[in-house]
Amino acid sequence: MAKLPEDRRVSDVIHRDAMEGILWWNSMTEGDRANWMKIAGCAVPAEAWAAYKRHVKQHLSVSDAVPRKD
Repeated sequence: MAKLPEDRRVSDVIHRDAMEGILWWNSMTEGDRANWMKIAGCAVPAEAWAAYKRHVKQHLSVSDAVPRKD
């Protein structure tokens, strides 16, 4: 399989992230949107998405990510 040029792979990652952000934004209530914009410190949805991703990264521990085998 041929590899994509580096700039194409970066573009695909950016596009995927943007689409995930749009889906995230569209799935929320107006109140949730307002909350994330407040956390982001501005009224830009992309900044709210970035704030959400930072929040998840900071609060997701290994134990949360790996299912327990009880």
